[in-house]
Amino acid sequence: MTNFLENKMKLSKTKQAIQAIAVFTISIFSNIYFLKIKKH
Repeated sequence: MTNFLENKMKLSKTKQAIQAIAVFTISIFSNIYFLKIKKH
């Protein structure tokens, strides 16, 4: 049972990491896009 809980914790941590990376990349892309629009 403890092993199962440990695996669940690892899964949630990976999900959080993936979400953080996704948000980070989206913000970078939107910033680049916004800068390109401002230049024009």
